[in-house]
Parts: sequence; C-alpha cells; structure tokens
Amino acid sequence: MFLAFILVHATTRLGVGQNTMLLLIVLGALFWIATTLWAAWRSDAVGRRPVYLAGSI
Repeated sequence: MFLAFILVHATTRLGVGQNTMLLLIVLGALFWIATTLWAAWRSDAVGRRPVYLAGSI
C-alpha cells in the first residue's frame, strides 16, 4: 500500500515520471531482497544478535 501511495504521489504531485518511479521501486525491492539474503547468511555465520544490532543502528 505504501509503494502504491509513493508511486501515485510522486507522479501526480511531484511530477516524476511513472516509468522512473516504477524503476526506482523495482530497484529498491531488489536491494531489499539482496540485503535480506545477506543478513540471513551473516546471521548463520555470526549469530542473530550481532546482525540484528547492526541492522538497528
């Protein structure tokens, strides 16, 4: 729902192109997936607590 709001707000109020916003949303989702997988890998290697604390900072 938040991503839909951002897409509509940026295209109607801020004047950003729809294709540009869709590209940014897709890139953000890919980054999110990559960092989640990396954090899971690090969590297996060093434990959950240090990874969780690093993510909180």
